[in-house]
Amino acid sequence: MHVLVVFGRELNQDQLEEDAMEALRDIEAAYQEWERGVKSDLLIETIRSLCHRFDIELTHDRLSQMTTWDPEQLKHALIEISASRQWPRS
Repeated sequence: MHVLVVFGRELNQDQLEEDAMEALRDIEAAYQEWERGVKSDLLIETIRSLCHRFDIELTHDRLSQMTTWDPEQLKHALIEISASRQWPRS
């Protein structure tokens, strides 16, 4: 415990604040990445369900393609599949 007290006295307040802000930025970035992943996973599952419902073949290439799309591309594909009942054109 004594070591922590001495260590704490040696650190200045500005450095502690900067370290805390950097940690918060790292946490926020990790959360945003996690959130994008969850959204993408949900959109991919929804697309898979629609393809099954509309008898659209989900080839290995199409499945691989979906994993490279960002959430906006997945949303666009979902809308296109819903409207046309076909796999989206590039």
